[in-house]
Amino acid sequence: MRQGWGMTETATAVAFTPQGSPHGFSHTCGPILPNAEAVIVDPERGKSIAPGNGQGELWVRAPSITLGYISNPKETQEMFNIGGQGWMRSGDEAEFEMGKVLVDGVVKEEWLLCIRDRLKELIKVLPPSRPDEIAVDRGTLGIRKPSCTGRIGECTRCPPRGCRPSGRWETR
Repeated sequence: MRQGWGMTETATAVAFTPQGSPHGFSHTCGPILPNAEAVIVDPERGKSIAPGNGQGELWVRAPSITLGYISNPKETQEMFNIGGQGWMRSGDEAEFEMGKVLVDGVVKEEWLLCIRDRLKELIKVLPPSRPDEIAVDRGTLGIRKPSCTGRIGECTRCPPRGCRPSGRWETR
């Protein structure tokens, strides 16, 4: 298994560990892929942090990155085309770590992307549209329901008695 990093908004991976890379760097997402750029930015000062000099927010740009969110100019302005230069704020706390990867059959040292934490919430939990719906985190079983309001990762509907005879929550 190999690590990588990308988001729905990037459309593809931005970092990926090449096959055959040495062990010992599996905690990283690998080097930044060709045609993509990444920078770590101090979220309080808005200044870039040189590779190996600390953590900050990961900003990326690449031809595959979406231009924004449909019908949501506020989120688009906050996240995309930062500084008018095409940077997208990921909301991930990251840093670069020097490591070894296999490139064209040769093991080379390169800066590898390491995701450390999340600075911005991905899931915005809003009250459910019906009393029998429960907004749940995307790590919980359930499926998206058209009746859920807002940007909820998933929604599950509880049966009238709360549980099936098996004791598992019902998802629809």
